[in-house]
Amino acid sequence: MDNKKTVSFGAIQNVGLVRSLIAYAAMLALLFSLTACGGNNENGGQPASYDNSASQEQASGSLNSATSGDSASNTANASNTSNTASEPKVIDLAGDWKQSNSNSSTSYQTAKISENTIEVYWNDEETGIVSLYWAGTFIAPKPGVNEYSWDSIRDEEKTASAILASQSESKSFSYKDETISYEVSAMGMTTTVVLVRNDASGT
Repeated sequence: MDNKKTVSFGAIQNVGLVRSLIAYAAMLALLFSLTACGGNNENGGQPASYDNSASQEQASGSLNSATSGDSASNTANASNTSNTASEPKVIDLAGDWKQSNSNSSTSYQTAKISENTIEVYWNDEETGIVSLYWAGTFIAPKPGVNEYSWDSIRDEEKTASAILASQSESKSFSYKDETISYEVSAMGMTTTVVLVRNDASGT
């Protein structure tokens, strides 16, 4: 009778041990499962080993690159605009000019300016006479000036045979407010002639 009780008690002990092992295994399985799920939740649904920093750095780098590109483009455009706006104006005096302050509508002076010469003529519409008054050098103004003066050196060869031509060695011409002015002396009198453009050249 004592032996049977001992066997039964040992069996009961073995069953309890098995149950304890099963419970322990289930607890470990549940623990690992919760840990894995917790890792996914902490990383925003990504695997526990996933690192968001690389993605964030790449996105930040792309944004900075795009911003830098836009800034460089805007700076270049601003620079081009600034350069265009600050380019000095060049006064082009070449072309045909006509006296605007003559006392007669049929008698006046005209001038023709080329790349490096200026010629001035007497004009009389009633007689049809056109006579050379001045032929000399022309020096174009530099960019960025609004007023300009130059001394023209007389062309002796052209004026030698012109009866009404000035025999001065040089003559001063001035440009201001889109007009050219100079002095003319004849029969002991001196007057200032003012020329305006007489062509479609513009200034």
